[in-house]
Amino acid sequence: MEQRSRKLVHLLGTLWFIAGAGFLLIVKMRQAGWSWWLIFSLSGHSAVLVFFLVTIYVFAVYRGVVRTQTEVEHPLTSTVYYGIFYNLAPLLGSLAGLFSSIGLQTIYQQILTMATGSLVTTFLIWIVIDPVVSIIEGLSPRSRIAQKWRHGRAKLLRKRLRMESERLLNDLFHQELLSRQRRESQLMPWADRITELLDSNLPLDESTEAEVITLGAKAWTLGGMAAMRQLHEMVRMKLASTETVVVDFPAIWWEGIGDWKRPALDKCYIQTTESRTSPSTVQPSPA
Repeated sequence: MEQRSRKLVHLLGTLWFIAGAGFLLIVKMRQAGWSWWLIFSLSGHSAVLVFFLVTIYVFAVYRGVVRTQTEVEHPLTSTVYYGIFYNLAPLLGSLAGLFSSIGLQTIYQQILTMATGSLVTTFLIWIVIDPVVSIIEGLSPRSRIAQKWRHGRAKLLRKRLRMESERLLNDLFHQELLSRQRRESQLMPWADRITELLDSNLPLDESTEAEVITLGAKAWTLGGMAAMRQLHEMVRMKLASTETVVVDFPAIWWEGIGDWKRPALDKCYIQTTESRTSPSTVQPSPA
């Protein structure tokens, strides 16, 4: 509830500050002889200046709404009273301008004085005084010790999270390794059968494709994509030991089983061991 009330107070002060700054901007432009259409179409240089000022102001707004100071490191700026004083800076500046405008002849002059007081007071408190006070608080011995303790605790927490992540990854890797070992005895006959069906000396027909698809579906039922990839690796290793370049038909025919996707065309060929080790298949010997 305290944080919500602080945000509401800061929002009220922010809206009041924007209204006062906008009023002063329009008044000064009108006094300089600008037309209304020029006031609402700033030049490029003015846009850069406005962006810079808005950036500083947004920092002040964020600092006022989400103040991360601890009581040990910042005993003054972390108090509720200082937070109220900080958030009410635009209204306090307008109140000071109202008292100083007593005796002026027109309401316009009084409003102008209130807007000027709001702008000057807000700038001094949010941009000058508050950072200086925070820096002075941070230089005290008690604050420096608290900062070192906080940084050390954060470092230790990051180290624990990293160690926990590494332990979790190691456990997952160990579980996957055990799962592969348990599936290997059941996948080995299926890999041998697919290798026999894809023998280059045998014709490929619809029955061959249907049986290879059935074995892929069985692997999916056994262990999902992990079992299919393991079976595919075993088949590729067996096919790579042949003497000719073969086509990776399982990778093509298994499309649609679970999440299996057909690979690109250049990846549908299995390079055999002999073709990888024989230089004569790549370049003829020189004369």
